[in-house]
Amino acid sequence: MTKRGETLSHLALRYHTTIEIIRKENGLKSDALREGKEYRIPRKGGVATIAPVLIAPRRLPPERTETVKHVPEGARGGS
Repeated sequence: MTKRGETLSHLALRYHTTIEIIRKENGLKSDALREGKEYRIPRKGGVATIAPVLIAPRRLPPERTETVKHVPEGARGGS
């Protein structure tokens, strides 16, 4: 998807192609791009489509449970 301010020049440089090829593949009559629209970018071997980015759900660490062990006063082994 295109971001605000991106141009055909940006896309051509990023994907190592030309403005004319991108314009032809997408049926564009001008160099204007629409923000948020997906454009087809021709490359060797066919037309590349950018796969959506999948972000895994947040995983929280397991809850920590502490157990306190009672040690009788005479058994501490101190001096």
